[in-house]
Amino acid sequence: MENLARRFQEHVVMQDVGIITRVDNGIYTVESHSGMHEARQAVSCLITPQQSDKVLVAGDYAEGIYVLAVLERKGGRAQTVSFQGDVDFNVKGGRLSIASEKGMAFSSAGDINLASSELNIHSLKSEVHIHHLIFSGSFWVGQVEKIRMAVTAFDSFIERLTQRVKRSYRTVEEIDRLRAGRLDYLIDKLLSLRGKYAMLTAKEDVKIDAERIHMG
Repeated sequence: MENLARRFQEHVVMQDVGIITRVDNGIYTVESHSGMHEARQAVSCLITPQQSDKVLVAGDYAEGIYVLAVLERKGGRAQTVSFQGDVDFNVKGGRLSIASEKGMAFSSAGDINLASSELNIHSLKSEVHIHHLIFSGSFWVGQVEKIRMAVTAFDSFIERLTQRVKRSYRTVEEIDRLRAGRLDYLIDKLLSLRGKYAMLTAKEDVKIDAERIHMG
């Protein structure tokens, strides 16, 4: 009869409210009116329990006691939502919105993938630090007020380049070299070339045409 009563007591489902007094490697010691209980975090309990939390526990002594929910937490401590294994959020027939009053932080030891038919980003100030960037697209439209770049080396391969500039100022400290199949400059008013030394060399013809030519 004693063994039967003990087995019956082990399989009795209990539910109680208590305070976590100790946390040891995923085992929570919960003190309640019915006594001390060792419990594990239930899968449905998304908030990771901490010491001094007021929690709801349930289960039986044969299968184990579980922390079902964190009811109260004092001191304004951070709340952590913890999962084991892969996690999927699936929203059907609606939108998913995440809002934060102070800020958000995303970090991953692996990769982060974003896939969308349209991506919109609005920010007053942004900082991007990328060690190696590969960008591929079919059409790019940009509109900015000012650009400042500091580049060690810049290489570009362009099939066609068209620029329309109101004012252009360029300073080259060492060498400025241009190789072209044909070079054509059309100046409306004044063409001025100045240097300590000047040399013009042609394999065949050199032609200078003007109403007046001053040399010397």
